[in-house]
Amino acid sequence: MLDDDPMSSTPSSRGNQRLLLTVVALALVATASFLTATRTMDGLYAYSSPLNAEPVPTGDPIAPESSTGRLVLVLVDGLRVDTATDPEVMPTLDRLRGQGAFRVLHSRAPSYSAPGWTVLGTGAWPDLNGGEAMNPDGTDPLRWQQDHLFAAAQDVGLRVGISGNDWWRSMVAPQTWTESHFVTGEDTAADDDVVAQAVGWLEDNRVDLLLVDLNGVDHAGHTQGGPDAQAWEIAAGAADAQIALLSGTLDLATDTLVVVSDHGHIGPGGHGGTEAAVMTEPLLVVGGPVTPGDYDDADQIDVAPTVATILGTRLPAASQGRPLTDMLRAEPPGLSAALTTQQQQLARAHADALGRPTDYEAPDDDPVTATQAEMASRTAAAMLPGRLWRGAVALLVLGLAGVLSWRRRGRAQWRQLLGAVAFLAGFHACYALVLGRPYSLSWVEDTGGLVVTIAVATLAGLAASFAVVLSATRPWRLPPTDAATSVLSATTTIVLVAGLPAVLSLVVNGVASPYTLPEMHTTWFGFTAMLQIVVVVVGGLVIAGVVAAMARVRSA
Repeated sequence: MLDDDPMSSTPSSRGNQRLLLTVVALALVATASFLTATRTMDGLYAYSSPLNAEPVPTGDPIAPESSTGRLVLVLVDGLRVDTATDPEVMPTLDRLRGQGAFRVLHSRAPSYSAPGWTVLGTGAWPDLNGGEAMNPDGTDPLRWQQDHLFAAAQDVGLRVGISGNDWWRSMVAPQTWTESHFVTGEDTAADDDVVAQAVGWLEDNRVDLLLVDLNGVDHAGHTQGGPDAQAWEIAAGAADAQIALLSGTLDLATDTLVVVSDHGHIGPGGHGGTEAAVMTEPLLVVGGPVTPGDYDDADQIDVAPTVATILGTRLPAASQGRPLTDMLRAEPPGLSAALTTQQQQLARAHADALGRPTDYEAPDDDPVTATQAEMASRTAAAMLPGRLWRGAVALLVLGLAGVLSWRRRGRAQWRQLLGAVAFLAGFHACYALVLGRPYSLSWVEDTGGLVVTIAVATLAGLAASFAVVLSATRPWRLPPTDAATSVLSATTTIVLVAGLPAVLSLVVNGVASPYTLPEMHTTWFGFTAMLQIVVVVVGGLVIAGVVAAMARVRSA
Protein backbone atom coordinates (compact mmCIF):
# COMPACT_ATOMS: atom_id res chain seq x y z
CA MET A 1 0.00 0.00 0.00
CA LEU A 2 1.10 3.55 -0.62
CA ASP A 3 0.90 4.36 3.09
CA ASP A 4 3.52 1.71 3.76
CA ASP A 5 6.09 3.39 1.50
CA PRO A 6 8.82 4.48 3.89
CA MET A 7 9.86 7.31 1.55
CA SER A 8 6.45 8.96 1.79
CA SER A 9 6.82 10.16 5.37
CA THR A 10 10.46 9.94 6.43
CA PRO A 11 11.83 12.75 8.60
CA SER A 12 14.27 13.60 5.82
CA SER A 13 11.45 13.96 3.30
CA ARG A 14 9.40 16.13 5.61
CA GLY A 15 12.45 18.27 6.33
CA ASN A 16 13.10 18.80 2.64
CA GLN A 17 9.47 19.74 2.08
CA ARG A 18 9.52 22.20 4.94
CA LEU A 19 12.75 23.73 3.66
CA LEU A 20 11.32 24.07 0.15
CA LEU A 21 8.12 25.67 1.45
CA THR A 22 10.12 28.13 3.55
CA VAL A 23 12.29 29.11 0.59
CA VAL A 24 9.24 29.57 -1.65
CA ALA A 25 7.38 31.59 1.01
CA LEU A 26 10.35 33.89 1.63
CA ALA A 27 10.87 34.37 -2.11
CA LEU A 28 7.22 35.31 -2.54
CA VAL A 29 7.37 37.75 0.38
CA ALA A 30 10.53 39.38 -1.03
CA THR A 31 8.97 39.68 -4.49
CA ALA A 32 5.76 41.16 -3.07
CA SER A 33 7.77 43.61 -0.97
CA PHE A 34 9.81 44.76 -3.96
CA LEU A 35 6.74 45.19 -6.16
CA THR A 36 4.82 47.01 -3.41
CA ALA A 37 7.74 49.34 -2.70
CA THR A 38 8.01 50.15 -6.39
CA ARG A 39 4.27 50.72 -6.67
CA THR A 40 4.29 52.94 -3.57
CA MET A 41 6.95 55.24 -5.02
CA ASP A 42 5.34 55.21 -8.47
CA GLY A 43 2.06 56.15 -6.79
CA LEU A 44 3.63 59.28 -5.31
CA TYR A 45 4.90 60.39 -8.71
CA ALA A 46 1.64 59.52 -10.47
CA TYR A 47 -0.71 60.94 -7.82
CA SER A 48 -3.54 63.05 -9.22
CA SER A 49 -5.81 65.32 -7.25
CA PRO A 50 -9.42 64.11 -7.04
CA LEU A 51 -10.39 67.69 -7.94
CA ASN A 52 -8.84 67.26 -11.40
CA ALA A 53 -12.02 65.44 -12.42
CA GLU A 54 -14.28 67.93 -10.60
CA PRO A 55 -13.02 71.48 -11.25
CA VAL A 56 -13.99 73.99 -8.59
CA PRO A 57 -16.09 76.89 -9.94
CA THR A 58 -14.23 80.19 -9.94
CA GLY A 59 -15.67 83.13 -8.02
CA ASP A 60 -15.89 86.85 -8.59
CA PRO A 61 -13.07 89.33 -7.94
CA ILE A 62 -12.82 90.58 -4.37
CA ALA A 63 -12.35 94.20 -5.40
CA PRO A 64 -12.65 94.63 -9.17
CA GLU A 65 -11.92 98.35 -8.93
CA SER A 66 -8.83 97.87 -6.75
CA SER A 67 -6.30 100.70 -7.08
CA THR A 68 -3.39 98.80 -5.51
CA GLY A 69 0.05 99.22 -7.01
CA ARG A 70 2.22 96.51 -8.44
CA LEU A 71 3.01 93.31 -6.52
CA VAL A 72 6.32 91.48 -6.84
CA LEU A 73 6.45 87.95 -5.46
CA VAL A 74 10.05 86.83 -4.92
CA LEU A 75 10.42 83.10 -4.40
CA VAL A 76 13.83 82.26 -2.92
CA ASP A 77 13.94 78.52 -3.45
CA GLY A 78 15.19 76.56 -0.43
CA LEU A 79 15.68 79.56 1.90
CA ARG A 80 15.55 78.61 5.59
CA VAL A 81 13.98 80.79 8.26
CA ASP A 82 17.20 81.12 10.26
CA THR A 83 19.10 82.28 7.20
CA ALA A 84 16.39 84.76 6.21
CA THR A 85 16.47 86.32 9.69
CA ASP A 86 20.27 86.57 9.96
CA PRO A 87 21.18 90.26 9.45
CA GLU A 88 24.82 89.38 8.79
CA VAL A 89 23.87 87.16 5.87
CA MET A 90 20.81 88.96 4.47
CA PRO A 91 20.94 92.63 5.54
CA THR A 92 18.39 93.75 2.94
CA LEU A 93 15.79 91.34 4.28
CA ASP A 94 16.60 92.51 7.80
CA ARG A 95 16.03 96.13 6.77
CA LEU A 96 12.79 95.28 4.96
CA ARG A 97 11.56 93.36 8.00
CA GLY A 98 11.69 96.62 9.90
CA GLN A 99 9.38 98.15 7.30
CA GLY A 100 7.05 95.22 6.70
CA ALA A 101 5.22 92.22 8.13
CA PHE A 102 7.06 89.01 8.86
CA ARG A 103 5.90 85.57 9.89
CA VAL A 104 6.94 81.92 9.70
CA LEU A 105 5.04 79.59 7.39
CA HIS A 106 4.48 75.86 7.78
CA SER A 107 4.29 73.51 4.80
CA ARG A 108 3.63 69.81 4.26
CA ALA A 109 5.63 66.91 2.94
CA PRO A 110 6.75 65.97 0.37
CA SER A 111 8.78 69.18 0.78
CA TYR A 112 9.99 69.52 -2.79
CA SER A 113 10.06 72.52 -5.11
CA ALA A 114 7.39 71.55 -7.64
CA PRO A 115 4.68 70.86 -5.03
CA GLY A 116 5.79 73.90 -2.99
CA TRP A 117 5.56 76.22 -5.98
CA THR A 118 2.10 74.86 -6.74
CA VAL A 119 0.96 75.43 -3.15
CA LEU A 120 2.16 79.04 -3.34
CA GLY A 121 0.33 79.59 -6.63
CA THR A 122 -2.95 77.82 -5.83
CA GLY A 123 -3.34 78.02 -2.05
CA ALA A 124 -4.06 74.28 -1.94
CA TRP A 125 -2.00 71.47 -0.42
CA PRO A 126 -0.31 68.96 -2.77
CA ASP A 127 -3.08 66.38 -2.41
CA LEU A 128 -5.59 68.79 -3.98
CA ASN A 129 -3.73 71.46 -5.95
CA GLY A 130 -3.49 69.59 -9.24
CA GLY A 131 0.27 69.85 -9.60
CA GLU A 132 3.16 67.49 -9.01
CA ALA A 133 3.30 65.79 -5.62
CA MET A 134 7.01 65.09 -6.15
CA ASN A 135 9.71 66.77 -8.19
CA PRO A 136 9.52 65.21 -11.67
CA ASP A 137 12.31 62.76 -12.43
CA GLY A 138 13.97 63.83 -15.67
CA THR A 139 10.84 65.31 -17.23
CA ASP A 140 9.11 68.67 -17.25
CA PRO A 141 6.50 69.14 -14.51
CA LEU A 142 2.83 68.82 -15.34
CA ARG A 143 0.61 71.78 -16.10
CA TRP A 144 -1.37 72.97 -13.05
CA GLN A 145 -4.91 71.59 -13.19
CA GLN A 146 -6.45 73.94 -10.63
CA ASP A 147 -7.13 77.67 -10.61
CA HIS A 148 -4.19 79.86 -9.56
CA LEU A 149 -3.02 83.41 -8.91
CA PHE A 150 -1.78 84.10 -12.42
CA ALA A 151 -5.07 83.07 -14.04
CA ALA A 152 -7.02 85.12 -11.51
CA ALA A 153 -4.85 88.19 -12.20
CA GLN A 154 -5.08 87.78 -15.95
CA ASP A 155 -8.88 87.53 -15.78
CA VAL A 156 -9.15 91.00 -14.22
CA GLY A 157 -6.79 92.53 -16.76
CA LEU A 158 -3.59 92.59 -14.73
CA ARG A 159 -0.35 92.18 -16.61
CA VAL A 160 1.50 89.11 -15.34
CA GLY A 161 5.21 88.48 -15.63
CA ILE A 162 7.21 85.37 -14.70
CA SER A 163 11.00 85.39 -14.60
CA GLY A 164 12.65 82.24 -13.34
CA ASN A 165 13.32 78.56 -13.80
CA ASP A 166 12.14 76.86 -16.96
CA TRP A 167 9.80 74.63 -14.95
CA TRP A 168 7.37 77.57 -14.80
CA ARG A 169 6.93 77.35 -18.56
CA SER A 170 5.52 73.85 -18.13
CA MET A 171 3.48 74.41 -14.98
CA VAL A 172 1.64 77.62 -15.83
CA ALA A 173 -0.47 78.02 -18.96
CA PRO A 174 1.10 80.61 -21.31
CA GLN A 175 -2.16 82.49 -21.80
CA THR A 176 -1.99 83.58 -18.15
CA TRP A 177 1.17 85.68 -18.51
CA THR A 178 2.09 88.64 -20.67
CA GLU A 179 5.84 88.70 -20.00
CA SER A 180 8.10 85.71 -19.46
CA HIS A 181 11.79 84.90 -19.16
CA PHE A 182 12.89 81.36 -18.38
CA VAL A 183 16.35 79.99 -17.62
CA THR A 184 17.66 76.45 -17.26
CA GLY A 185 20.50 77.33 -14.90
CA GLU A 186 19.97 77.22 -11.13
CA ASP A 187 22.98 79.07 -9.73
CA THR A 188 23.54 82.69 -8.76
CA ALA A 189 24.58 83.63 -12.29
CA ALA A 190 21.24 82.37 -13.61
CA ASP A 191 19.47 84.37 -10.87
CA ASP A 192 21.32 87.52 -11.96
CA ASP A 193 19.88 87.02 -15.44
CA VAL A 194 16.39 86.45 -13.99
CA VAL A 195 16.56 89.62 -11.87
CA ALA A 196 17.95 91.77 -14.68
CA GLN A 197 14.96 90.87 -16.84
CA ALA A 198 12.52 91.48 -14.00
CA VAL A 199 14.04 94.88 -13.18
CA GLY A 200 13.71 95.88 -16.82
CA TRP A 201 9.99 95.06 -16.81
CA LEU A 202 9.48 97.04 -13.61
CA GLU A 203 11.40 100.05 -14.87
CA ASP A 204 9.32 100.01 -18.06
CA ASN A 205 6.09 99.50 -16.06
CA ARG A 206 5.16 96.40 -18.05
CA VAL A 207 3.81 94.19 -15.24
CA ASP A 208 1.29 94.42 -12.41
CA LEU A 209 1.96 90.99 -10.85
CA LEU A 210 5.51 89.71 -11.17
CA LEU A 211 6.96 86.40 -10.00
CA VAL A 212 10.74 86.34 -9.62
CA ASP A 213 12.09 82.85 -8.98
CA LEU A 214 15.62 82.64 -7.48
CA ASN A 215 17.30 79.24 -7.26
CA GLY A 216 20.89 79.98 -6.21
CA VAL A 217 20.29 79.20 -2.52
CA ASP A 218 18.69 75.85 -3.32
CA HIS A 219 21.53 75.08 -5.73
CA ALA A 220 24.06 75.70 -2.95
CA GLY A 221 22.00 73.49 -0.67
CA HIS A 222 22.17 70.57 -3.07
CA THR A 223 25.66 70.91 -4.53
CA GLN A 224 27.83 72.92 -2.14
CA GLY A 225 27.31 71.41 1.29
CA GLY A 226 23.96 72.86 2.38
CA PRO A 227 23.40 75.31 5.24
CA ASP A 228 26.37 73.81 7.12
CA ALA A 229 28.77 75.13 4.44
CA GLN A 230 30.03 78.65 3.78
CA ALA A 231 28.83 78.51 0.17
CA TRP A 232 25.25 78.57 1.50
CA GLU A 233 25.72 81.97 3.13
CA ILE A 234 27.42 83.30 0.01
CA ALA A 235 24.44 82.21 -2.11
CA ALA A 236 21.99 83.69 0.41
CA GLY A 237 23.93 86.95 0.39
CA ALA A 238 23.70 87.05 -3.40
CA ALA A 239 19.93 86.50 -3.20
CA ASP A 240 19.75 89.33 -0.67
CA ALA A 241 21.52 91.66 -3.11
CA GLN A 242 19.12 90.61 -5.86
CA ILE A 243 16.17 91.40 -3.60
CA ALA A 244 17.73 94.83 -2.99
CA LEU A 245 17.75 95.47 -6.76
CA LEU A 246 14.09 94.51 -7.03
CA SER A 247 12.94 96.50 -3.99
CA GLY A 248 14.86 99.53 -5.22
CA THR A 249 12.75 99.49 -8.37
CA LEU A 250 9.49 99.64 -6.42
CA ASP A 251 7.63 102.47 -4.75
CA LEU A 252 6.79 100.76 -1.47
CA ALA A 253 4.33 103.50 -0.62
CA THR A 254 1.97 101.90 -3.13
CA ASP A 255 3.66 98.74 -4.45
CA THR A 256 3.97 95.48 -2.51
CA LEU A 257 6.96 93.18 -2.21
CA VAL A 258 6.42 89.60 -1.03
CA VAL A 259 9.43 87.40 -0.25
CA VAL A 260 8.80 83.74 0.47
CA SER A 261 10.39 80.31 0.26
CA ASP A 262 9.03 76.95 -0.85
CA HIS A 263 10.95 74.78 1.62
CA GLY A 264 14.11 74.72 3.69
CA HIS A 265 17.12 72.40 3.81
CA ILE A 266 18.59 70.02 6.35
CA GLY A 267 22.08 70.94 7.58
CA PRO A 268 24.10 68.94 5.01
CA GLY A 269 21.67 69.99 2.28
CA GLY A 270 18.56 68.33 0.94
CA HIS A 271 14.80 68.42 1.44
CA GLY A 272 11.65 66.45 0.75
CA GLY A 273 11.12 65.06 4.22
CA THR A 274 9.34 66.11 7.38
CA GLU A 275 12.07 67.86 9.38
CA ALA A 276 11.11 71.22 10.90
CA ALA A 277 13.99 72.90 9.04
CA VAL A 278 12.56 71.91 5.65
CA MET A 279 8.88 72.44 6.50
CA THR A 280 9.10 76.03 7.78
CA GLU A 281 9.59 79.02 5.51
CA PRO A 282 9.96 82.78 5.89
CA LEU A 283 7.27 85.18 4.66
CA LEU A 284 7.93 88.91 4.36
CA VAL A 285 5.30 91.32 3.02
CA VAL A 286 6.25 94.98 2.75
CA GLY A 287 4.61 97.92 1.02
CA GLY A 288 1.64 100.27 0.96
CA PRO A 289 -1.18 97.95 2.16
CA VAL A 290 0.87 96.34 4.93
CA THR A 291 0.85 96.89 8.69
CA PRO A 292 4.46 96.29 9.84
CA GLY A 293 5.27 93.86 12.63
CA ASP A 294 6.10 90.27 13.52
CA TYR A 295 3.06 88.00 13.36
CA ASP A 296 2.06 84.53 14.50
CA ASP A 297 2.90 81.53 12.35
CA ALA A 298 0.70 80.72 9.37
CA ASP A 299 0.47 78.07 6.65
CA GLN A 300 2.00 78.03 3.19
CA ILE A 301 -1.50 77.76 1.69
CA ASP A 302 -2.26 81.24 3.10
CA VAL A 303 0.09 83.02 0.68
CA ALA A 304 -2.06 82.73 -2.47
CA PRO A 305 -5.32 84.05 -0.93
CA THR A 306 -3.34 86.86 0.73
CA VAL A 307 -1.80 87.94 -2.57
CA ALA A 308 -5.21 87.70 -4.25
CA THR A 309 -6.67 89.89 -1.50
CA ILE A 310 -4.00 92.56 -1.98
CA LEU A 311 -4.52 92.56 -5.75
CA GLY A 312 -8.32 92.42 -5.54
CA THR A 313 -8.59 89.34 -7.79
CA ARG A 314 -10.76 86.32 -7.08
CA LEU A 315 -9.51 83.84 -4.53
CA PRO A 316 -7.98 80.81 -6.30
CA ALA A 317 -10.87 78.37 -6.54
CA ALA A 318 -9.17 75.41 -4.81
CA SER A 319 -7.48 77.49 -2.12
CA GLN A 320 -7.58 75.91 1.33
CA GLY A 321 -5.95 78.86 3.05
CA ARG A 322 -7.08 82.12 4.58
CA PRO A 323 -6.09 85.67 3.62
CA LEU A 324 -3.69 86.99 6.26
CA THR A 325 -5.63 90.20 6.76
CA ASP A 326 -4.06 90.83 10.15
CA MET A 327 -1.02 92.07 8.20
CA LEU A 328 -3.06 94.47 6.07
CA ARG A 329 -4.12 98.03 6.90
CA ALA A 330 -7.65 97.37 5.68
CA GLU A 331 -9.74 94.38 4.70
CA PRO A 332 -11.54 94.68 1.35
CA PRO A 333 -15.30 94.93 2.00
CA GLY A 334 -16.11 92.03 -0.31
CA LEU A 335 -13.55 89.61 1.13
CA SER A 336 -15.69 87.92 3.78
CA ALA A 337 -18.49 86.97 1.39
CA ALA A 338 -16.02 85.93 -1.30
CA LEU A 339 -14.14 83.67 1.12
CA THR A 340 -17.34 82.00 2.36
CA THR A 341 -18.52 81.34 -1.18
CA GLN A 342 -15.12 80.06 -2.30
CA GLN A 343 -14.83 77.61 0.59
CA GLN A 344 -18.38 76.38 0.08
CA GLN A 345 -17.81 75.72 -3.62
CA LEU A 346 -14.53 73.95 -2.83
CA ALA A 347 -16.18 71.68 -0.24
CA ARG A 348 -18.98 70.73 -2.63
CA ALA A 349 -16.60 69.99 -5.52
CA HIS A 350 -14.44 67.92 -3.19
CA ALA A 351 -17.48 65.96 -2.00
CA ASP A 352 -18.52 65.27 -5.59
CA ALA A 353 -14.98 64.11 -6.44
CA LEU A 354 -15.06 61.62 -3.57
CA GLY A 355 -18.48 60.34 -4.61
CA ARG A 356 -20.13 61.81 -1.52
CA PRO A 357 -22.22 64.77 -2.75
CA THR A 358 -23.28 67.34 -0.20
CA ASP A 359 -25.22 70.59 0.10
CA TYR A 360 -22.63 71.89 2.55
CA GLU A 361 -23.10 75.50 3.62
CA ALA A 362 -19.94 77.25 4.80
CA PRO A 363 -20.47 79.41 7.90
CA ASP A 364 -19.79 83.13 7.59
CA ASP A 365 -17.81 83.03 10.82
CA ASP A 366 -14.41 81.45 10.05
CA PRO A 367 -15.44 79.49 6.95
CA VAL A 368 -11.89 78.19 6.37
CA THR A 369 -11.57 76.29 9.65
CA ALA A 370 -15.04 74.76 9.36
CA THR A 371 -14.67 73.85 5.68
CA GLN A 372 -11.23 72.30 5.98
CA ALA A 373 -12.40 70.22 8.95
CA GLU A 374 -15.41 69.10 6.89
CA MET A 375 -13.17 68.11 3.96
CA ALA A 376 -10.71 66.26 6.20
CA SER A 377 -13.57 64.35 7.81
CA ARG A 378 -14.98 63.41 4.42
CA THR A 379 -11.58 62.19 3.20
CA ALA A 380 -11.14 60.07 6.34
CA ALA A 381 -14.60 58.58 5.85
CA ALA A 382 -13.80 57.70 2.24
CA MET A 383 -10.58 55.96 3.31
CA LEU A 384 -12.04 54.13 6.33
CA PRO A 385 -13.48 51.05 4.54
CA GLY A 386 -10.15 50.35 2.86
CA ARG A 387 -8.27 50.75 6.11
CA LEU A 388 -10.66 48.41 7.90
CA TRP A 389 -10.38 45.55 5.43
CA ARG A 390 -6.61 45.99 5.08
CA GLY A 391 -6.32 46.00 8.87
CA ALA A 392 -8.38 42.84 9.15
CA VAL A 393 -6.24 41.06 6.55
CA ALA A 394 -3.05 42.25 8.28
CA LEU A 395 -4.20 40.98 11.67
CA LEU A 396 -5.18 37.62 10.18
CA VAL A 397 -1.86 37.16 8.38
CA LEU A 398 0.25 38.28 11.32
CA GLY A 399 -1.79 36.11 13.69
CA LEU A 400 -1.33 33.01 11.54
CA ALA A 401 2.37 33.73 11.15
CA GLY A 402 2.74 34.16 14.90
CA VAL A 403 0.91 30.91 15.68
CA LEU A 404 2.93 28.91 13.15
CA SER A 405 6.15 30.46 14.40
CA TRP A 406 5.36 29.58 18.02
CA ARG A 407 4.22 26.01 17.34
CA ARG A 408 7.07 25.04 15.08
CA ARG A 409 10.03 26.56 16.85
CA GLY A 410 9.46 25.99 20.54
CA ARG A 411 12.09 27.58 22.73
CA ALA A 412 14.27 28.40 19.72
CA GLN A 413 11.87 31.22 18.90
CA TRP A 414 13.22 33.28 21.81
CA ARG A 415 16.70 33.18 20.34
CA GLN A 416 15.27 34.17 16.99
CA LEU A 417 13.30 37.04 18.53
CA LEU A 418 16.52 38.18 20.19
CA GLY A 419 18.15 37.94 16.78
CA ALA A 420 15.39 40.11 15.28
CA VAL A 421 15.99 42.71 18.00
CA ALA A 422 19.70 42.56 17.22
CA PHE A 423 18.85 43.11 13.55
CA LEU A 424 16.91 46.27 14.33
CA ALA A 425 19.70 47.56 16.58
CA GLY A 426 22.35 46.84 13.96
CA PHE A 427 20.33 48.37 11.14
CA HIS A 428 19.57 51.62 12.92
CA ALA A 429 23.06 51.95 14.39
CA CYS A 430 24.53 51.68 10.89
CA TYR A 431 21.86 53.85 9.23
CA ALA A 432 21.69 56.70 11.74
CA LEU A 433 25.06 56.66 13.49
CA VAL A 434 27.55 55.29 10.96
CA LEU A 435 25.97 56.56 7.73
CA GLY A 436 24.40 59.60 9.42
CA ARG A 437 21.12 59.48 7.53
CA PRO A 438 17.86 61.07 8.74
CA TYR A 439 14.62 59.10 8.62
CA SER A 440 13.11 60.98 5.70
CA LEU A 441 13.41 61.70 1.99
CA SER A 442 15.48 64.83 2.63
CA TRP A 443 18.87 63.19 2.07
CA VAL A 444 17.80 61.14 -0.96
CA GLU A 445 19.17 62.49 -4.23
CA ASP A 446 18.50 59.40 -6.36
CA THR A 447 16.94 55.96 -6.09
CA GLY A 448 20.27 54.18 -6.41
CA GLY A 449 21.73 55.97 -3.40
CA LEU A 450 18.68 55.12 -1.31
CA VAL A 451 18.79 51.42 -2.25
CA VAL A 452 22.52 51.15 -1.54
CA THR A 453 22.16 52.87 1.84
CA ILE A 454 19.28 50.64 2.94
CA ALA A 455 21.12 47.55 1.68
CA VAL A 456 24.31 48.39 3.60
CA ALA A 457 22.41 49.09 6.82
CA THR A 458 20.34 45.92 6.37
CA LEU A 459 23.46 43.81 5.91
CA ALA A 460 24.86 45.34 9.08
CA GLY A 461 21.66 44.36 10.87
CA LEU A 462 21.85 40.84 9.46
CA ALA A 463 25.43 40.51 10.67
CA ALA A 464 24.38 41.56 14.17
CA SER A 465 21.36 39.24 14.13
CA PHE A 466 23.11 36.11 12.94
CA ALA A 467 26.04 36.75 15.25
CA VAL A 468 23.52 36.31 18.06
CA VAL A 469 21.50 33.44 16.56
CA LEU A 470 24.30 31.34 15.07
CA SER A 471 26.54 31.61 18.12
CA ALA A 472 23.69 30.29 20.26
CA THR A 473 22.29 27.57 17.98
CA ARG A 474 25.38 26.48 15.96
CA PRO A 475 23.22 25.02 13.17
CA TRP A 476 26.22 23.68 11.23
CA ARG A 477 26.25 20.80 13.73
CA LEU A 478 22.86 19.70 12.38
CA PRO A 479 22.17 17.75 9.19
CA PRO A 480 22.44 20.09 6.18
CA THR A 481 18.68 20.37 5.60
CA ASP A 482 17.99 21.12 9.25
CA ALA A 483 20.87 23.61 9.31
CA ALA A 484 19.42 25.54 6.36
CA THR A 485 15.91 25.38 7.84
CA SER A 486 17.18 26.77 11.16
CA VAL A 487 18.78 29.76 9.43
CA LEU A 488 15.70 30.42 7.33
CA SER A 489 13.49 30.22 10.42
CA ALA A 490 15.58 33.00 11.95
CA THR A 491 15.30 34.89 8.66
CA THR A 492 11.53 34.56 8.77
CA THR A 493 11.43 36.01 12.28
CA ILE A 494 13.48 39.01 11.13
CA VAL A 495 11.12 39.51 8.19
CA LEU A 496 8.09 39.42 10.50
CA VAL A 497 9.56 41.95 12.93
CA ALA A 498 11.24 44.26 10.41
CA GLY A 499 8.14 44.17 8.20
CA LEU A 500 5.75 45.58 10.81
CA PRO A 501 6.23 49.20 9.58
CA ALA A 502 5.39 48.02 6.07
CA VAL A 503 2.20 46.41 7.33
CA LEU A 504 1.25 49.59 9.20
CA SER A 505 1.88 51.74 6.13
CA LEU A 506 -0.22 49.49 3.93
CA VAL A 507 -3.08 49.53 6.45
CA VAL A 508 -3.02 53.32 6.86
CA ASN A 509 -2.20 54.40 3.32
CA GLY A 510 -2.81 51.51 0.99
CA VAL A 511 -0.53 51.22 -2.03
CA ALA A 512 -1.92 54.25 -3.88
CA SER A 513 -4.92 56.24 -2.65
CA PRO A 514 -7.20 58.12 -5.06
CA TYR A 515 -8.32 60.44 -2.27
CA THR A 516 -5.20 61.95 -0.75
CA LEU A 517 -1.45 61.64 -0.49
CA PRO A 518 -0.15 59.07 1.99
CA GLU A 519 0.93 60.05 5.47
CA MET A 520 4.65 60.55 4.95
CA HIS A 521 6.05 59.22 8.24
CA THR A 522 4.38 55.83 7.92
CA THR A 523 5.14 55.78 4.19
CA TRP A 524 8.86 56.35 4.77
CA PHE A 525 9.22 53.62 7.38
CA GLY A 526 6.99 51.26 5.43
CA PHE A 527 8.84 51.82 2.16
CA THR A 528 12.27 51.31 3.71
CA ALA A 529 10.99 48.23 5.56
CA MET A 530 9.98 46.71 2.22
CA LEU A 531 13.49 47.28 0.90
CA GLN A 532 14.92 45.73 4.06
CA ILE A 533 12.77 42.63 3.57
CA VAL A 534 14.21 42.06 0.09
CA VAL A 535 17.79 42.28 1.36
CA VAL A 536 17.02 40.17 4.45
CA VAL A 537 15.55 37.36 2.34
CA VAL A 538 18.43 37.36 -0.14
CA GLY A 539 20.96 37.53 2.67
CA GLY A 540 19.19 34.83 4.65
CA LEU A 541 19.15 32.47 1.65
CA VAL A 542 22.85 33.02 1.10
CA ILE A 543 23.68 32.42 4.78
CA ALA A 544 21.45 29.34 4.81
CA GLY A 545 23.36 27.94 1.84
CA VAL A 546 26.71 28.63 3.49
CA VAL A 547 25.66 27.04 6.78
CA ALA A 548 24.23 23.99 4.98
CA ALA A 549 27.52 23.59 3.11
CA MET A 550 29.41 23.80 6.41
CA ALA A 551 27.13 21.14 7.88
CA ARG A 552 27.67 18.89 4.86
CA VAL A 553 31.44 19.23 5.10
CA ARG A 554 31.35 18.54 8.83
CA SER A 555 29.25 15.41 8.40
CA ALA A 556 31.35 14.05 5.55
